[in-house]
Amino acid sequence: MLEEVFTGCWGFRSSFRSTHGDVSTSMILTPGSVIDFLLANQNEREHCYIDWAKAKRMLKNIRIKTRHNKEFKIIGLSDKPCKQLFFPLKVKNSDGAYDGGQTTEITVYKYFSKHRNIELTYSAYMHCLDVGKPKQPNYLPLEAMGNYRDDDDPLLVAFGISIEKQLTQVDGQVLEAPQVEGW
Repeated sequence: MLEEVFTGCWGFRSSFRSTHGDVSTSMILTPGSVIDFLLANQNEREHCYIDWAKAKRMLKNIRIKTRHNKEFKIIGLSDKPCKQLFFPLKVKNSDGAYDGGQTTEITVYKYFSKHRNIELTYSAYMHCLDVGKPKQPNYLPLEAMGNYRDDDDPLLVAFGISIEKQLTQVDGQVLEAPQVEGW
């Protein structure tokens, strides 16, 4: 009688079970500027009202992409705004080569304005993102973070690939739970 209802199979099996063990969560962020993310998360309209202590906790370990498509992991924020934050810049000679170990002090604001040709307006007076290592910081102004879009990715463009912004709608139906016969 039992063999009419059940069939035994040898091999591997998998199943889903609820557990009371470790639970992990992931936060999925939409592409956009860091400033817009902070304003939306803190429910503010003006960047001058951002709570930077809260922002520091919120941004830690988030991966970001710059306007030039480089990816970084945020480890913190600077203590000073871009216009007051100095770092040593290696000096180049007239040939464009680095002149020994000679350096000059320059602000993050001036570096991105002069050397990267990025016009900084409001982020000149804001904290910078630290994307370096704990003993070797690397500071980026908030405006250097672009609104990354997949259709701007040079590799995708080279192969003629585009990504649709709207998700595909699929109709579905809810099925009734199966009934086991013979019970």
